[in-house]
Amino acid sequence: MPPKRRPEQLPSACEDLKRQLLSEGGAITTEGVAGVERSLRMRAFSALNATLTTCYAEKHVEYSKLKDDEDRREWLAAFLVDPATGGSLVRNSTSRSSISRESGAKAWMTIDEFGGPKGCNNVEHAKLRCEGKEFPERMHESPLLAEQGVKQYYCPINDQDSWEKEKKESVAVTTESKLEAHQVEDLKTMMENNYPFTVPQVSSKKRKTTGSSGSGQKPVPSPADAKEEEPLTPEQKKAIEDEKLVAEANELLRDQAKKAKIQYDKMTKELSEVRAVEDRLAAKTQWGDGPLRYLQAQTKAQKDSAEEIFTMWADVINMGKVSVEAANTKKAELETRMSAVDTAYKHYKKSVLADFAKPKK
Repeated sequence: MPPKRRPEQLPSACEDLKRQLLSEGGAITTEGVAGVERSLRMRAFSALNATLTTCYAEKHVEYSKLKDDEDRREWLAAFLVDPATGGSLVRNSTSRSSISRESGAKAWMTIDEFGGPKGCNNVEHAKLRCEGKEFPERMHESPLLAEQGVKQYYCPINDQDSWEKEKKESVAVTTESKLEAHQVEDLKTMMENNYPFTVPQVSSKKRKTTGSSGSGQKPVPSPADAKEEEPLTPEQKKAIEDEKLVAEANELLRDQAKKAKIQYDKMTKELSEVRAVEDRLAAKTQWGDGPLRYLQAQTKAQKDSAEEIFTMWADVINMGKVSVEAANTKKAELETRMSAVDTAYKHYKKSVLADFAKPKK
C-alpha cells in the first residue's frame, strides 16, 4: 500500500494558533502554547489529533499514550513548526514485523480511499457502490472536510490473509536533533531497504507434561501449584475496587463524549445545508437584506454552540485517566451543555429556520 499523503499545510485551527503566537512577538514554544486562550488551544489539539489519525496512524498511537499535558503541548509546538513531521522531529525508530490481517475488516473511508489499494482498487466501482447506498455513510470526521460536504463510508478493507511486511514507528517528541525532516525520511528508507525480513517459524510440537505416562497416571503437581493462594488483604481488595470504579467512571465519560460528537456532527451537517436557504433569500432583492442578515446571525449562534460541544468533546479525548469525582463532574457538565444546546437548536429550527425554509413568493 502506498504511504498516505502528508499534509503540506497546517489545519486552519493550528494556523490560527500559530498566528496568535507569532502576533504576540514570541516564538512557538511549549510555554507559548500553554499561555494562549484555552478554546484556541483545544481546537488546535483536535486538529492535530485528526491529522495524526488520517496521515500518521503509527504516530497517533504514540500520541494517544501521552499522559502529561506538557508532552502534548511539546508535540503540538513541533507540529506548528513543521507539519510534515507529524509533530515528532527526529526520534523515530523503524522496525520490521509480520502481521496477518483478518478478512472481513471494515473502516470509514472516502470514495477515493475505497477506490484505492486499501479498498476495491477501482475508483469508478467505489463511487457506484458508495453513492448507491451499499454502505453506511457519515460526514467526514474532519470538521473542515465535513463543511465541504465530504463523506465517509463504512467499507470493507481489501482482504489479505497472507503474511505481509509492516513498518512500525516508535515516536517521541524532541527538539534536540538538527536533522531536517527530509533527512529523517531518507534515513528511515535506508534502514527499511537494508534490514533483513523473515517470518519466524513456530514449532507445533507440544511440551510433555512432567510426571505423565502412558499408564494413565495424573501429572505430579509442582510445589508452586500445590501452594495455596494467599487471600487478599482488605487494603488490596479496596485498591482493586477503587481501580474498577475509576475505570467505569472514565468509560461513562467517554461514552457521553461520543454522544457529544454525534450531536456536533448532526448539527454541523444540517447547518451547512442552511446555505441554500440563505441563497434563496439573497435572490429576493425586494425583501432587502434584513431577513437574510437575521437568519445568518441566528445560524451563526447555533454554529458557535456546536463548536462548544466539539471543544468539550476534544477536551475529553485528549485527557488521560481521571479520578471518579473528576470524571463524574466532567460528564455532568457535558450532559448539561448538550441539553441546553439541543433545546436552543430545536427552537431555532422551529421558530427561525422554518419561517425561511420555503419563502413565500
